[in-house]
Amino acid sequence: MAWTPCLRGLLVAGALFVTGCAVPQSLEGWFEEAAVWHGAKFDFPGAAAILEGFDEPRPNDEFERGDRALYGMRLAGEDFLVLFEVAGVPGEPFSSVMHSMDLRSPSIGIAQRTEGAHVHIDEPRNRCLVATVFDGRGTAIRSDRMVVAPALFCAGLAAGCASVSEYEQERRRGRLGPAARRFLMALAACGEFLSVVRRSDSLRPLLEQAVAVSLWSVLRSFSIKVTVRRRILDAVPHGDGFRFPLTILINGDPALDCSVIVTEPLSPLNVGAGIVSIVGIRPGEREPTVTLRLLAARRGASR
Repeated sequence: MAWTPCLRGLLVAGALFVTGCAVPQSLEGWFEEAAVWHGAKFDFPGAAAILEGFDEPRPNDEFERGDRALYGMRLAGEDFLVLFEVAGVPGEPFSSVMHSMDLRSPSIGIAQRTEGAHVHIDEPRNRCLVATVFDGRGTAIRSDRMVVAPALFCAGLAAGCASVSEYEQERRRGRLGPAARRFLMALAACGEFLSVVRRSDSLRPLLEQAVAVSLWSVLRSFSIKVTVRRRILDAVPHGDGFRFPLTILINGDPALDCSVIVTEPLSPLNVGAGIVSIVGIRPGEREPTVTLRLLAARRGASR
């Protein structure tokens, strides 16, 4: 998997669900309203047969074989279950300096010029993550394997959210330090999680169904370019973690506005990068199009 220096957004392959001709409008203000949807009650009767309960969280900057995280997904009124499981160590290592970002890049909303803003993330390890999609009753639909960077999943997003104030102080001083690195790692962890969805033949069709594509946007540019705006700078405290907005754009137009809840990615929560819940809504709709919620997480040793 190749990454550009600015951690480019998702490029969704294949056919996407196409809606009407109207240009999607921004959903400003929806983020505040979205908090209540994270608490909506959903029942996934097939989940218990796949994975139940949570192991006691503990620090671990590595994946262990057999670590698992189960998410429940409600997409356009239909229920799915998504299981992530660490399957071992593939043969091909990552190349050195796999992830790199210039923190002065306008793609993350930073206009101030600073020195020492370029940060590299070296990831010599790799792990194989198996993603399996089930229907709501627990019947397996499809499964596939992907190589992922455990350092990013184990760094997670919560530390970056917690460092926003300190990071902005570093920016004002004109010298970026530890807070900037934590912020970068959060951006990269979010990108790696979304990359798993994009690369997975099991998960990508669900993303394509969730994202609304304006016919006008396609006709205007004669192409489909999907980018992700990760607004971690706008994170707010939420329970034991944080909540921040994320927007998926098609050719620059909002296609899915999301509210993301994250917590510290202690093992085994690091299998999902500490992501606890995601709620997404399409432009013009009054209720969420997609809800993703962590249902269970276990270490491999607990089998």
